[in-house]
Amino acid sequence: MLRNRIIGQLLFFKLYLGFIVLFTSSAINAGVINNNISINNREISTEINADSIRCGDNLQDLLKQFVRFDHTDGIFNYYSVKLSVFNSTSERGYFYEAAKSDRIFMADKSEFDEDSALFLTGDTMKLNILNHIYNLYKQTIDGRKYAIAQSALANPISSPLGVPTCDGALVACSSNTYSFPAGTQGSAPPPVNGYPNYGCLNSYPCPAYFYMQIGVAGNIVIQIQQSGGHDVDFICWGPFSSLTDGCDTGLTGTCNISGQPICCNNNSPGCTTFYPRGNITDCSYSSSSTETCHILDAQVGQIYILLITNFSQQPGTITFQQTGGSGVTNCDIVIFCSMIAVTATPSACDSLTNTFSISGDMEFSNPPPTGTLTITDNTAVPPVSETFPPPFVSPLQYNLTGIPCDGIIHTLTASFSDSSSCTLSQQVTSPPQTCPQAQISGGGEICSDGTSTVPVDISFSGVGPYNFTYAINGNSEPPVNNYNGSSPYILNTNIPGTYTLVSVSNQVCLGTGPVSGSATVTLNPLPIPTLTGTGVLCAGSAGVVYSTDPGK
Repeated sequence: MLRNRIIGQLLFFKLYLGFIVLFTSSAINAGVINNNISINNREISTEINADSIRCGDNLQDLLKQFVRFDHTDGIFNYYSVKLSVFNSTSERGYFYEAAKSDRIFMADKSEFDEDSALFLTGDTMKLNILNHIYNLYKQTIDGRKYAIAQSALANPISSPLGVPTCDGALVACSSNTYSFPAGTQGSAPPPVNGYPNYGCLNSYPCPAYFYMQIGVAGNIVIQIQQSGGHDVDFICWGPFSSLTDGCDTGLTGTCNISGQPICCNNNSPGCTTFYPRGNITDCSYSSSSTETCHILDAQVGQIYILLITNFSQQPGTITFQQTGGSGVTNCDIVIFCSMIAVTATPSACDSLTNTFSISGDMEFSNPPPTGTLTITDNTAVPPVSETFPPPFVSPLQYNLTGIPCDGIIHTLTASFSDSSSCTLSQQVTSPPQTCPQAQISGGGEICSDGTSTVPVDISFSGVGPYNFTYAINGNSEPPVNNYNGSSPYILNTNIPGTYTLVSVSNQVCLGTGPVSGSATVTLNPLPIPTLTGTGVLCAGSAGVVYSTDPGK
């Protein structure tokens, strides 16, 4: 038996050497380009003439270089595939899907955008797998025209000129099942300074955004599936008070950033309790055509944003629906005209006018085609409003100006004139009333002659008339009330001392505004001359000169 085994091995080795000789001799006859082909993890050197790369078996020999056996972990065999041979991301996706359908999986989908990627399979026949992967490559190249033709049939929302964005997310709810053509082009915007944080997603092609508002508190489980076995991925963020706030600043998470863990798939070992991580509610980047999104402990009124991606960029249909959990998302916003959110950001109070502004977005669904949309500050006296004509596109920005500062809570109401029940109120706190500011300056030296004065200036900023009090050497003088003249107020004084401000206010200020500065008035006494010189004058003399004290 041992002898037979040795003879068999020798025969196999001779056949193998014969294959090498035949293979290499034909390649050497062609030859000026050196290449390495890996068969059963052994490198075979060939030489192929550049002019004959596209000819016969030489083409096949060259293309086999794009795949080689890499290693085994005892369960799976791993093969390195040179993805850079493909002409486009669509071709990579086409190849990826074809391999996955034959149970040859990409080991790490983050390598999809790299030059090469590892694929794994449980099949132990290495040479068969190498040939099989090569045939998948040929199918991909042959399918290029098909892929190009299919791209023209892509979902309109995923066309290059209309790639969906977060702020254009479509509304969804628990009672409905949603099906839509998978996009085949475009990508969600790449992160800038880490924003958005896409969690476990290393790429985000063919995005589709949806948002949901919680109607009944509880957990929500959503199943996502793509037809044809094509790979589908997702990430969900929340909770937010509005879609605008979520898209603008809320797509963050506590993973994939410095000092935080890597965002993994929600079905990865050890990842059971991984989510939520900050605003990332759930995320999966598996190779499956079915994913499950979990929203835990959702509260009434909260908004969640769901991004679904078509990793392979192949045509298909994506379907999602709620399949579990006691929570329910609000379907009224899907069916009826609904005012979903009103964001409101107050400005600082303008000290010159004692007014402020409120700006933000009105978010709504199913708006009426006619009438107007009005947002009003009902607390302001008089009320301040802004009105918009159709067509109404959510979110709609507004800006209310000239609202008196009063420091109290203001109620804003947004409503459609042609849909009386489609309304929503939001509260915002006004900045406090602005107290005026005052500064004192001037002063100087005056002569104690009973008529000389020096000016002391009191300058104001804010809204008059002003009430103010000043002090001399710390002693308060009688207040000046209802001064509505020009600034500065000029105090002509002949009283020496240090002048300071005690307080300043106006009719809308609940307290005193800030005061600053000082002025010093110095009173100099009248000079008393002292004449010196002889008291004798002789007739016919030249005269006598008298002088005062120096400086007088």
